[in-house]
Amino acid sequence: MSFMLQKTIPNGYEVKVFDNDIMREIVCFGPLQMPMQEFCDAVLYTLIASDLAENDPRAELVAQIKTMQKIKGDNINKERLRHAK
Repeated sequence: MSFMLQKTIPNGYEVKVFDNDIMREIVCFGPLQMPMQEFCDAVLYTLIASDLAENDPRAELVAQIKTMQKIKGDNINKERLRHAK
């Protein structure tokens, strides 16, 4: 699973999360590979490191995270997170 970032410098990095047993715990930003725990730590730091601005996208992200629930995953005996839309 992946998506392209539109406003990175340099432009066009692809973000990937692998869904296999070999690289399951890795998040990739272009050439950068980050362990899942370090990625989660970076997200948490980003959410709490400064005051919110008007219309700050972090507030919307937190609202979306609050609606998440575990659902059946694509693989046997696995789960994934899905947020209510």
